[in-house]
Parts: sequence; C-alpha cells; structure tokens
Amino acid sequence: MKYLWRNALFSTANYITNWLPNSGAWLLNKIVPLLLSNKLLLNKNFSKYLHRLRSVESFDKILVIGDLNIGDAINLQASIYALRDFFPKSEIDYVVSRKVASLLDGSPEISTLYPVFSGNAFPHENDFQLLSQISSSKSYDVIFNFCPFFQNEHFTNNKSKVVSFAYLASTLIRNESQPDMINHIILQAYHFIYSLFLVFTKPAAQRNFIGIDIALSDEAISLAQDFLRRHGLYESLATVFLNPDTSSKFTRIPLSLQIDMLKTLAGSPKVESILLGAGHSAQHIEWKILQGIPDKLREKITIVPASMPLDAYAALIDLIDVYITGDTGPLHIAAARKIKASDQTPLRNRTAIYSIFGATPARIYGYDSERSGFFPSNQGAPAHTYVADSPCRNITCINKSEKNCKTVRCFQELDVQRIVRDIESYLKYKNNGTFSMTPDVTKISSTTNLNLVSL
Repeated sequence: MKYLWRNALFSTANYITNWLPNSGAWLLNKIVPLLLSNKLLLNKNFSKYLHRLRSVESFDKILVIGDLNIGDAINLQASIYALRDFFPKSEIDYVVSRKVASLLDGSPEISTLYPVFSGNAFPHENDFQLLSQISSSKSYDVIFNFCPFFQNEHFTNNKSKVVSFAYLASTLIRNESQPDMINHIILQAYHFIYSLFLVFTKPAAQRNFIGIDIALSDEAISLAQDFLRRHGLYESLATVFLNPDTSSKFTRIPLSLQIDMLKTLAGSPKVESILLGAGHSAQHIEWKILQGIPDKLREKITIVPASMPLDAYAALIDLIDVYITGDTGPLHIAAARKIKASDQTPLRNRTAIYSIFGATPARIYGYDSERSGFFPSNQGAPAHTYVADSPCRNITCINKSEKNCKTVRCFQELDVQRIVRDIESYLKYKNNGTFSMTPDVTKISSTTNLNLVSL
C-alpha cells in the first residue's frame, strides 16, 4: 500500500496523455496544481512546520536528507547554505547517495557528510535502516527531509522533528503557473528555509546567494588534466563536450538529433575539438552516435570513458568551453561553481552550458542567463536552455522516474541547427576575446528579497 496514491496519480496521468496528448496535458495542468498546491494545503503544511520549528529550543544539530539522485543531492545543498545564514556555528549534517559523495566531501557548508544511500531511482531496503540509525545517532534538534520516499515511520523516535519536502514540492508546482518567477529547485530550496525561519528569527548574516558549489579533490583535477593532455587537447581553444545520456528516455535527446548536432559541430571551423561522453543508462550510445558521423569528422571527437570517476568528470567539465546535455545529474554538476576541496580556492568556472529539455519542467531544473523566469548557472559563462516541442508535456512530468508513456513524444520538434548556431556564435566572441561575464547576482538578488512567506 506504500506510495499507493502517488502511483495512482502518475499511472492515471500516463494513461490520459497516452490517449489524449494535447487535451490530457491541458487537463492535468489544471487539476494537479488544484490538488497538490492549493492555498489551503500550502497554508496547512507551512503552519505545521512553522509550529514544529518554533517548539525547538535550539538548533545546534541539524540533519538534512537529500534526494537519491545526483542532481537533486547537489542542488538541495542550497537549503544548507540558507541554514548556515541562520546558524553559522551549528552542526549541519547531510545524508546523500554514495555516488555523489566525491562532489560534496570537502564542502565548507557541511559538517558531516553521510554518503549511505545505494538506491538509484528508488531506495534499497538497507537505505531505510541506515537512515533510521543516522537520524537517531546525534539527538538532532530538527531533520529536513527532501526525499519523498522516506516517511515519518522511517525516523523511529524523531517523527516530531521532521520537516518534510511536501511544502517545497507544492510550492514548485504552484510556481509553474507564474512564468516570470524563477522557480529553480536551487532557489526554491533556499527560499524554503528562509520562509520558515524568517517568521520568528533573523539570519546571523545573509550572504549574497548566487548558486551552489561542488568541492573537487586535487586527484580529480589531475585526472581531468591528464586526460586532456593524453589526447592532445589541453591547449585547445574551443572544446565542446556533449553528454549524450540521461537517466530517463523521456529526458534523453533522441539519437538522430544528437547525430545531426554532432555532425554539424564537428564540421564547424569554430569548434576545434569535441568530447563525447559515454552512456551509462543507455550503454554504448556514444558508439551509435559515432557510427552516424562521417569518418573525416570523427578525428575531432574523443570519447570520455564511462570508467572516469565522477569527480574527475566534473573537473573535466570545468576545463572545457561548452557543455551540451539533456536534463540529468551532469547538467547540475556543470552549472555548479567548482572549488578545490583542499583549500577552497575557485577553479576555472567558465563553462557555457546548453541544456536541452524534453519531459521535465525547464524552469525547475534548467539554467539560462538571459530568459526571464530562469535561474542562471554559477559559471562565468552563459547558460541557455532549449525546450523541445511536446504535445503532452505537463506538470506530472516533473517525476520522470514514474513515467511509462507508451510513446515518447518529449522531443517531437527541436531546432538543432539553432543550438549549433548559438554555440558557434559564443565561441566566435569568446575566441576573439570579446566575451566575458560574471554570474548574474542582480537577477537572483531581486528574487531573494521577496516576501518569502506570502502564499
């Protein structure tokens, strides 16, 4: 019976859009927000969590539980940044998946990192046991749970200390109806903490929030540099990196479109070299793409093997000029600011990001330094989001792991040539030394100063 209502919702949504793509999507976009993000529900959850926090005598020990996937584990650090504003000397621990540990270990914001989850889209049975043990280990004053699969019963004697993801999830759904509002999960997670605590206390010091960081080891940085040197790419002036894979077929750019894009990029005189990532979910997708590229153009292309450690992969992204990807964990790795774990000094942080969206909501997960309603990347380079035409895209597509549509319509139309032209234009100005930028603080600060408790 566990998660029965959630399964029923997404099964019904998939059935509706399978048979009635356009009208079904319109109907779901009307009904689901009324059910899950109505003002009554938002007020109820807000009041419940506010009452819970007001009853806490001190906030010396705080536990934050991230989601299982890589992208959300990175992005939900924003809640820890906000907590640090209010409680700079508190112990703030973070529970995440093992696979993301190498990107977060060494973060100055996190007191203790617990890389314990072994599940991917869904938790394994031992994940529940480990979470129960950790949440009982230090007598935490409050627990912020951002993973929808962990319910109150998984926190044994700490049920009354848990602040759930429900209010944040409802807020994200509500905000999708306001196209000019920045609704990215990073900013909304940051706001989530502020909206609760500002009611009864003040931050010790509010920092200028422009995004999140990931901390990379010296070894990871050396592995990335050595990879480029071995392939004669370290001095390349215009390197493009295409990530062909995502965790879901509903967010993965179709093979034919990736071949067209890579073929055009490889033939462009403005692109000196191309890195092509290896498939993980769609194994060997890189070789299928290469088969569609003429032999004379393959000379520009170097495959980044699946065996490369994730932190070295992150360091490699930091060394290239343009990163292209669908909606997946590496997108958020690319957008995050990179620092050295050893001494907290910043790395290059000048990677332009071109993200291409199918099913999932682009304003919640994408980055764009120009478009209204989008969150910019934390890079000193532009970010652009492209949303493919889809007749059935709707708010339930936010949960791609529970989609089972018979027909993938998420990329029904996509102007690949426009994306290539935009990349060429950026490389032209960059290589001429006429392009420079810093992360857009003003775009975000105007939002962070809003009345955060208004519903």
